[in-house]
Amino acid sequence: MTATLVALLLALGTTAQDKKVWTDTADPTLPADFQVQGEYAGADTGAQVIALGGGQFQAVVYPGGLPGAGWDGKSKILLAGRTEGGKTAFAPAEGPRKYLAQKPEEFSATRKFPPEGQKPWSGGVDGGALVLRTDGGAELKLAKVTRTSPTMGAQPPPARSCSSTARIRMSGRAAGSTRRPAGSTPTGATSSASGSS
Repeated sequence: MTATLVALLLALGTTAQDKKVWTDTADPTLPADFQVQGEYAGADTGAQVIALGGGQFQAVVYPGGLPGAGWDGKSKILLAGRTEGGKTAFAPAEGPRKYLAQKPEEFSATRKFPPEGQKPWSGGVDGGALVLRTDGGAELKLAKVTRTSPTMGAQPPPARSCSSTARIRMSGRAAGSTRRPAGSTPTGATSSASGSS
């Protein structure tokens, strides 16, 4: 009886802060940081927003599009973000930064900081979209996206049988071959060096 009462009290006292795992993005207890975190895509620009905890973020902007969807593989723009008063704003990432540092103000998602292609862009999250302002004053609106692999849910490819030319037998001969490697003798045979004729 006591164990049941303790379990009931613990269950009633569980808050979003106590919950450690979320599997549904529509879960009303999902922390605000995770509602901002994710991938965003627009015309010729992509971004990945990383939640660093405590309302702090880093956005990696990819000119050309997200990785695998237009990015050139080189240029990146890092932005530091913070949520205050329910609004998330981004400014150019500055100051000393270390790759994957534990403190949000020192964190860099790139091994080299500043990365190749760094520019003083800024922006914010507005209504589920990431709105960026370029150093030239242009405004880019990127929608939040959830990408899935085109092979998700597809049947696995059929198992391939090994072809006879791909297998090597224990004797050192390819399957079906009558040639032995140089210097080898058939099983049970003796070589002329051993004195048999």
